[in-house]
Amino acid sequence: MRLRVLLILGSGLLVNCGGEDPAVALCVQEAANRLPGQDNRLDEKALASSRTEEADGNVTYTGPLLLKPGTGAEQKQQFVCKVAPATADSPPRILNVKFDMEGTGIYSK
Repeated sequence: MRLRVLLILGSGLLVNCGGEDPAVALCVQEAANRLPGQDNRLDEKALASSRTEEADGNVTYTGPLLLKPGTGAEQKQQFVCKVAPATADSPPRILNVKFDMEGTGIYSK
């Protein structure tokens, strides 16, 4: 009995650790598409751990983004990505992204 409980708990942990959230990958790709040719670093782990499900079923991710990291022109921004989850009829899709430079909200689309 004890072994069965441990196996069930262990497999649950593996399921939670394994496999990446496809919506996070979608957000990362969208950030790259909107910053073509710009050197940047997006904290994907922070993005994944920030997952917030909205009342309408959409999911929002927020994480730090560095533009020109490691240079004198480095800029820290907050990246916010809202995703409609996959349904039987459609894959997950980006609804909105926002690049917020030190809280100013300079770019949103």
